[in-house]
Amino acid sequence: MQRIERLLGDRTSTRPTPLYETVYGVALVTVVCAIAASHHAIETLLGMLL
Repeated sequence: MQRIERLLGDRTSTRPTPLYETVYGVALVTVVCAIAASHHAIETLLGMLL
């Protein structure tokens, strides 16, 4: 969590990181993880079926 905040802070080093940017970053990571997990699950199911 701190690593994400540090990355966002580095990207916006001239000003404090707004809350919505932090929330957006966390949401983006969550969505990417969910897509990756579901993609892996789909591949596993296809592997079992085929």
